[in-house]
Amino acid sequence: MGSLIKRRWVKNGKVVTSRRFYIRYRDAARRLRMEVAYSDRRASQALLAQRETEADRGFMGRKDPYVEHRCSPLSQHVADFVTHLAASGVGLDHRTNVRQHLERAFKAMGAGHLQDVTTSKVEKHLLALVQPRPSGKPSVPDKPGASYKTRNHIRNELSQFFAWAVVQKRWGENPVAPIKRLNAEARPSRRRRGLTVEELQKLVAAAKVRPLAACRAGSPHAPTEEERRELAVLGLQRSTLYLTAAMTGLRRNE
Repeated sequence: MGSLIKRRWVKNGKVVTSRRFYIRYRDAARRLRMEVAYSDRRASQALLAQRETEADRGFMGRKDPYVEHRCSPLSQHVADFVTHLAASGVGLDHRTNVRQHLERAFKAMGAGHLQDVTTSKVEKHLLALVQPRPSGKPSVPDKPGASYKTRNHIRNELSQFFAWAVVQKRWGENPVAPIKRLNAEARPSRRRRGLTVEELQKLVAAAKVRPLAACRAGSPHAPTEEERRELAVLGLQRSTLYLTAAMTGLRRNE
Protein backbone atom coordinates (compact mmCIF):
# COMPACT_ATOMS: atom_id res chain seq x y z
CA MET A 1 0.00 0.00 0.00
CA GLY A 2 1.50 3.33 -1.07
CA SER A 3 1.56 6.46 0.99
CA LEU A 4 1.38 10.19 0.50
CA ILE A 5 3.84 12.29 2.49
CA LYS A 6 5.40 15.72 2.74
CA ARG A 7 9.09 15.97 3.44
CA ARG A 8 10.33 17.99 6.41
CA TRP A 9 13.76 19.29 7.30
CA VAL A 10 15.36 21.79 9.65
CA LYS A 11 16.58 25.10 8.23
CA ASN A 12 17.95 27.90 10.39
CA GLY A 13 16.55 26.21 13.48
CA LYS A 14 13.02 25.95 12.03
CA VAL A 15 11.14 22.96 10.64
CA VAL A 16 10.37 23.48 6.94
CA THR A 17 7.72 21.46 5.09
CA SER A 18 7.92 20.79 1.35
CA ARG A 19 5.37 22.51 -0.85
CA ARG A 20 4.80 19.40 -2.95
CA PHE A 21 3.64 15.96 -1.84
CA TYR A 22 5.78 12.87 -2.32
CA ILE A 23 4.37 9.44 -3.14
CA ARG A 24 5.95 6.26 -1.81
CA TYR A 25 5.10 2.90 -3.36
CA ARG A 26 6.58 -0.39 -4.57
CA ASP A 27 7.16 -0.89 -8.30
CA ALA A 28 6.64 -4.02 -10.40
CA ALA A 29 9.88 -5.51 -9.01
CA ARG A 30 8.63 -4.76 -5.49
CA ARG A 31 11.34 -2.14 -4.96
CA LEU A 32 10.44 0.77 -2.71
CA ARG A 33 10.29 4.04 -4.68
CA MET A 34 9.71 7.68 -3.78
CA GLU A 35 8.61 10.22 -6.39
CA VAL A 36 7.81 13.91 -6.22
CA ALA A 37 4.14 14.58 -6.99
CA TYR A 38 2.06 17.78 -6.89
CA SER A 39 1.15 20.45 -4.39
CA ASP A 40 -2.52 19.45 -4.76
CA ARG A 41 -3.47 16.47 -2.55
CA ARG A 42 -6.07 15.00 -4.93
CA ALA A 43 -3.74 15.16 -7.91
CA SER A 44 -1.01 13.50 -5.87
CA GLN A 45 -3.39 10.74 -4.73
CA ALA A 46 -4.39 10.15 -8.36
CA LEU A 47 -0.73 9.85 -9.36
CA LEU A 48 -0.12 7.38 -6.52
CA ALA A 49 -3.09 5.27 -7.65
CA GLN A 50 -1.75 5.31 -11.21
CA ARG A 51 1.70 4.19 -10.11
CA GLU A 52 0.26 1.36 -8.01
CA THR A 53 -1.86 0.19 -10.97
CA GLU A 54 1.20 0.21 -13.22
CA ALA A 55 3.17 -1.73 -10.62
CA ASP A 56 0.40 -4.36 -10.28
CA ARG A 57 0.21 -4.83 -14.04
CA GLY A 58 3.95 -5.22 -14.29
CA PHE A 59 4.00 -7.74 -11.43
CA MET A 60 1.31 -9.79 -13.17
CA GLY A 61 3.35 -9.96 -16.40
CA ARG A 62 1.86 -6.98 -18.24
CA LYS A 63 4.90 -4.77 -17.74
CA ASP A 64 4.81 -1.23 -19.09
CA PRO A 65 8.03 -0.72 -21.15
CA TYR A 66 8.10 2.97 -20.18
CA VAL A 67 7.42 2.60 -16.47
CA GLU A 68 10.93 3.74 -15.50
CA HIS A 69 10.66 6.91 -17.57
CA ARG A 70 7.09 7.62 -16.45
CA CYS A 71 8.42 8.03 -12.94
CA SER A 72 11.17 10.46 -13.93
CA PRO A 73 10.19 14.15 -13.86
CA LEU A 74 10.13 16.06 -17.13
CA SER A 75 12.94 18.27 -15.88
CA GLN A 76 15.26 15.25 -15.89
CA HIS A 77 14.27 14.31 -19.44
CA VAL A 78 14.84 17.91 -20.57
CA ALA A 79 18.29 17.93 -18.96
CA ASP A 80 19.17 14.68 -20.74
CA PHE A 81 17.91 16.10 -24.04
CA VAL A 82 20.06 19.21 -23.63
CA THR A 83 23.04 16.94 -22.93
CA HIS A 84 22.24 15.10 -26.16
CA LEU A 85 22.24 18.42 -28.03
CA ALA A 86 25.63 19.30 -26.56
CA ALA A 87 27.04 15.93 -27.63
CA SER A 88 25.69 16.61 -31.13
CA GLY A 89 27.65 19.85 -31.37
CA VAL A 90 24.83 22.30 -30.74
CA GLY A 91 26.06 25.66 -29.39
CA LEU A 92 25.53 26.87 -25.82
CA ASP A 93 23.20 29.76 -26.75
CA HIS A 94 20.89 27.48 -28.71
CA ARG A 95 20.88 24.84 -25.97
CA THR A 96 20.00 27.48 -23.38
CA ASN A 97 17.10 28.75 -25.50
CA VAL A 98 15.79 25.24 -26.11
CA ARG A 99 15.87 24.42 -22.41
CA GLN A 100 14.06 27.64 -21.46
CA HIS A 101 11.39 27.14 -24.14
CA LEU A 102 10.72 23.54 -23.11
CA GLU A 103 10.56 24.35 -19.41
CA ARG A 104 8.18 27.27 -20.00
CA ALA A 105 5.96 25.20 -22.27
CA PHE A 106 5.69 22.28 -19.84
CA LYS A 107 5.03 24.66 -16.95
CA ALA A 108 2.25 26.38 -18.92
CA MET A 109 0.71 22.97 -19.68
CA GLY A 110 0.90 21.94 -16.03
CA ALA A 111 2.94 18.89 -17.07
CA GLY A 112 5.35 17.24 -14.66
CA HIS A 113 5.84 13.89 -16.41
CA LEU A 114 5.90 12.60 -19.98
CA GLN A 115 2.37 11.20 -19.80
CA ASP A 116 1.04 14.64 -18.82
CA VAL A 117 1.82 16.06 -22.28
CA THR A 118 -0.94 15.40 -24.79
CA THR A 119 -1.64 16.67 -28.29
CA SER A 120 -4.56 18.68 -26.97
CA LYS A 121 -2.45 20.42 -24.32
CA VAL A 122 0.26 21.27 -26.85
CA GLU A 123 -2.33 22.73 -29.23
CA LYS A 124 -3.81 24.88 -26.48
CA HIS A 125 -0.36 26.13 -25.46
CA LEU A 126 0.58 27.04 -29.04
CA LEU A 127 -2.76 28.79 -29.51
CA ALA A 128 -2.23 30.81 -26.32
CA LEU A 129 1.15 31.96 -27.63
CA VAL A 130 -0.29 33.70 -30.69
CA GLN A 131 -3.34 35.20 -28.98
CA PRO A 132 -3.22 38.81 -27.70
CA ARG A 133 -2.37 39.18 -24.02
CA PRO A 134 -4.57 41.52 -21.95
CA SER A 135 -2.67 44.48 -20.54
CA GLY A 136 -4.89 44.65 -17.47
CA LYS A 137 -5.42 48.39 -17.87
CA PRO A 138 -8.35 49.96 -19.75
CA SER A 139 -6.17 52.75 -21.15
CA VAL A 140 -3.43 50.40 -22.37
CA PRO A 141 -4.05 48.28 -25.48
CA ASP A 142 -3.59 44.51 -25.33
CA LYS A 143 -0.13 43.16 -26.08
CA PRO A 144 0.08 41.38 -29.44
CA GLY A 145 0.64 37.64 -29.42
CA ALA A 146 3.70 35.89 -30.76
CA SER A 147 4.27 35.60 -34.48
CA TYR A 148 3.54 32.36 -36.33
CA LYS A 149 7.30 32.00 -36.81
CA THR A 150 7.82 31.94 -33.04
CA ARG A 151 4.92 29.53 -32.62
CA ASN A 152 6.41 27.20 -35.25
CA HIS A 153 9.79 27.44 -33.54
CA ILE A 154 8.34 26.32 -30.18
CA ARG A 155 6.37 23.58 -31.92
CA ASN A 156 9.53 22.26 -33.60
CA GLU A 157 11.48 22.20 -30.32
CA LEU A 158 8.72 20.24 -28.59
CA SER A 159 8.53 17.83 -31.52
CA GLN A 160 12.31 17.32 -31.53
CA PHE A 161 12.24 16.61 -27.80
CA PHE A 162 9.59 13.90 -28.12
CA ALA A 163 11.16 12.45 -31.29
CA TRP A 164 14.36 12.05 -29.27
CA ALA A 165 12.36 10.44 -26.43
CA VAL A 166 10.86 7.92 -28.87
CA VAL A 167 14.28 7.03 -30.36
CA GLN A 168 15.69 6.64 -26.84
CA LYS A 169 12.72 4.37 -25.99
CA ARG A 170 11.65 6.70 -23.22
CA TRP A 171 8.20 7.17 -24.72
CA GLY A 172 6.01 5.45 -27.27
CA GLU A 173 4.78 8.34 -29.40
CA ASN A 174 5.32 11.96 -30.34
CA PRO A 175 2.21 13.95 -29.30
CA VAL A 176 3.41 16.98 -31.30
CA ALA A 177 3.65 15.15 -34.64
CA PRO A 178 -0.05 15.64 -35.62
CA ILE A 179 0.21 19.42 -35.12
CA LYS A 180 1.00 21.26 -38.35
CA ARG A 181 3.17 24.30 -38.87
CA LEU A 182 1.47 27.59 -39.72
CA ASN A 183 2.34 29.94 -42.56
CA ALA A 184 4.88 32.27 -40.95
CA GLU A 185 4.31 34.95 -43.62
CA ALA A 186 0.67 35.30 -42.55
CA ARG A 187 1.74 37.02 -39.34
CA PRO A 188 5.29 38.37 -39.38
CA SER A 189 6.84 39.25 -36.03
CA ARG A 190 7.81 42.74 -37.15
CA ARG A 191 8.54 44.54 -40.35
CA ARG A 192 12.17 45.62 -40.15
CA ARG A 193 13.35 48.80 -41.81
CA GLY A 194 16.30 51.11 -41.64
CA LEU A 195 16.21 54.23 -39.48
CA THR A 196 15.74 57.54 -41.19
CA VAL A 197 18.49 60.16 -40.82
CA GLU A 198 16.34 62.08 -38.34
CA GLU A 199 15.66 58.94 -36.25
CA LEU A 200 19.35 58.04 -36.22
CA GLN A 201 20.28 61.54 -35.06
CA LYS A 202 17.75 61.29 -32.20
CA LEU A 203 19.08 57.85 -31.21
CA VAL A 204 22.69 59.02 -31.09
CA ALA A 205 21.79 62.17 -29.16
CA ALA A 206 19.73 60.19 -26.62
CA ALA A 207 22.51 57.62 -26.16
CA LYS A 208 24.95 60.35 -25.19
CA VAL A 209 22.84 61.70 -22.32
CA ARG A 210 21.07 58.51 -21.25
CA PRO A 211 23.59 57.25 -18.62
CA LEU A 212 23.69 60.57 -16.77
CA ALA A 213 19.91 61.04 -17.00
CA ALA A 214 19.28 57.52 -15.68
CA CYS A 215 21.68 58.14 -12.77
CA ARG A 216 19.91 61.35 -11.80
CA ALA A 217 16.48 59.75 -12.04
CA GLY A 218 17.40 56.70 -9.97
CA SER A 219 19.46 58.30 -7.20
CA PRO A 220 18.35 60.87 -4.61
CA HIS A 221 21.87 62.30 -4.57
CA ALA A 222 23.46 64.33 -7.33
CA PRO A 223 26.40 62.57 -9.02
CA THR A 224 29.88 63.78 -8.22
CA GLU A 225 32.09 65.44 -10.77
CA GLU A 226 34.03 62.22 -11.30
CA GLU A 227 30.80 60.22 -11.75
CA ARG A 228 29.53 62.76 -14.28
CA ARG A 229 32.73 62.39 -16.31
CA GLU A 230 32.48 58.59 -16.25
CA LEU A 231 28.82 58.68 -17.30
CA ALA A 232 29.61 61.15 -20.06
CA VAL A 233 32.30 58.81 -21.40
CA LEU A 234 29.87 55.89 -21.23
CA GLY A 235 27.28 57.87 -23.18
CA LEU A 236 29.85 58.83 -25.79
CA GLN A 237 30.88 55.17 -26.18
CA ARG A 238 27.29 54.04 -26.66
CA SER A 239 26.48 56.73 -29.19
CA THR A 240 29.68 55.88 -31.09
CA LEU A 241 28.71 52.20 -31.19
CA TYR A 242 25.24 53.02 -32.54
CA LEU A 243 26.71 55.33 -35.16
CA THR A 244 29.36 52.79 -36.18
CA ALA A 245 26.77 50.02 -36.50
CA ALA A 246 24.52 52.25 -38.61
CA MET A 247 27.31 53.37 -40.94
CA THR A 248 29.02 49.98 -41.39
CA GLY A 249 26.16 47.47 -41.01
CA LEU A 250 28.12 45.48 -38.43
CA ARG A 251 26.16 43.39 -35.94
CA ARG A 252 26.84 42.93 -32.23
CA ASN A 253 28.79 39.68 -32.57
CA GLU A 254 30.84 40.75 -35.61
